[in-house]
Amino acid sequence: MVTRIVFNLFAISTPNTGDSVVSPLDYYPIPYAHKFNLLTTKPSDIKDSIILVGGGGVLCFFDYFLKMHKGNNKLVGWGLGFNEHTTDLHKPHRSDLVSKFDLLGIRNFDARPDSLPAAESHIVPCVSCKHEVFDRDYEIQEEVRVYEHMQYGIDLFPNQPRFINTLKRHTFEEVIEWIGGCRKLVTSSYHGAYWGLLLGKEVYIANAFSTKFRCLPGAKIVNSEDQVQGATPSVNFLQECRRRNDSFYRRFERLRKEAEKDG
Repeated sequence: MVTRIVFNLFAISTPNTGDSVVSPLDYYPIPYAHKFNLLTTKPSDIKDSIILVGGGGVLCFFDYFLKMHKGNNKLVGWGLGFNEHTTDLHKPHRSDLVSKFDLLGIRNFDARPDSLPAAESHIVPCVSCKHEVFDRDYEIQEEVRVYEHMQYGIDLFPNQPRFINTLKRHTFEEVIEWIGGCRKLVTSSYHGAYWGLLLGKEVYIANAFSTKFRCLPGAKIVNSEDQVQGATPSVNFLQECRRRNDSFYRRFERLRKEAEKDG
């Protein structure tokens, strides 16, 4: 039996709050696993390993993944997303990447397995849903709060309190407490919207700059303050996201053990 080192690649050391909580290694026991920076690791440096890529819209890095699949590597995507910056939010996802993975979980709820060419494709939301902060109770303090992406601001509700998705301003725990303290969340952050749904909030996406925003069940895309009404909080969304991640972990473990037997 050959021990396969697991290279967990994701965007390490970025100021984006969401990037700090998207590693499966923080929530599941995975032997011989280490974290590496997706943005600086050379594909040619990894051989005879299991490459576990997690978090964000990295399905756009087509050539990068082609190189990853060489060197007798197993390539796994956990909660990856399509993320094309465009004003055409109905633009079809590029699905030719899917066949490059040995196991793939996609966070986009609109990318159904029957529309993609790989049988191993399933909907697997961001693994940050496993964090224990979502099990806490939060007191409602305001009707509306704003959570901005640091590069894509929000003009709506200029007088409302707001947080920005950078670790230079707020920790992840502070962000969740902030979101937990409102009934309606207006946001331009994917993870902000996702976390709001996990907390059972009405979620409204303003300044929707990417195709990734169309895939969040229950969230409503808005362009004006008068549209901030009518969104329906998802029922049992937290439990469903956790269930999907737990199921994917079991599938990953089967692949890892089989890879070790094969050498």
